[in-house]
Amino acid sequence: MDANKRITELLALRHWSIYRLCREAKINHSTIVNMIHRNNLPTVATLTLVSAGFGISLPQFFAERDDPERQSLFFQYHDVSPAQREAVLHLMEVMASTNQYQKEQAVA
Repeated sequence: MDANKRITELLALRHWSIYRLCREAKINHSTIVNMIHRNNLPTVATLTLVSAGFGISLPQFFAERDDPERQSLFFQYHDVSPAQREAVLHLMEVMASTNQYQKEQAVA
C-alpha cells in the first residue's frame, strides 16, 4: 500500500487540509508536505501519529477500503463526544442482540 496515497485519500474523505492533519496529528507541516509532494516515505512513528490524528488506529489506516460505511463510521466516531460514542455503542449492542434473538427464533 502507498501510505502517501492513503493519507491523501483520508484527507479528501474527511475534507481536511494538510494543515488540519498536522494540527490533529501534532506533526510538523513540512513533514506531511514532503511526504505527499516529494513522495518521501513516512516512518512508522510518523504513520502512527498520522493515524491518531485521523482518529483511527494504524491497522485501520492500512485496512482495505472496500467498505465505505465502515470507513465513514470510523471517522464519525472520532467526531462525536464520549457520551455520544457510548450511546451509539449501546444502541449497536441492542440491535445486535435483537438480531441474534430473531435468528434464534427463526431456527426454533
